[in-house]
Amino acid sequence: MRTRKSLKCRTALDALSLARSIWQALDTPRSTALLIADKYRDHGAIVRLKDVNPALYDCPLTFYKDYLASKYVSKSVELKTRIDRKAVAYKKFQEAEESCSATNTFFREVAHGNVSMLPHVERVFRRAREIVCNILG
Repeated sequence: MRTRKSLKCRTALDALSLARSIWQALDTPRSTALLIADKYRDHGAIVRLKDVNPALYDCPLTFYKDYLASKYVSKSVELKTRIDRKAVAYKKFQEAEESCSATNTFFREVAHGNVSMLPHVERVFRRAREIVCNILG
């Protein structure tokens, strides 16, 4: 009979095995870099690899492959890294809150007439706000 711990370990091995298969099949420079990092058990390099920037790609399929290669295990708890996940999550939360606050301030300025937008842009944002209000109540 398997214990819960052995099942968790087996899942981790399976996830990394699947990731290796995906990286090999994708056959891009990024997937090769991920395979090399995994080979040397440098899981920190896997999660630290910069995000894929779609503006740097001419081909949507190549972007898709690189995005898949990077994101498949990027948040896996099974990767052995020295990254403080809670601290990173909290920092990203704070950044998102600051961004939302800046956006809300901008829209308040628009509502008070202190800032203007192009009419068609303002219509799009007004409609999006109506949809969100209808959904959230």
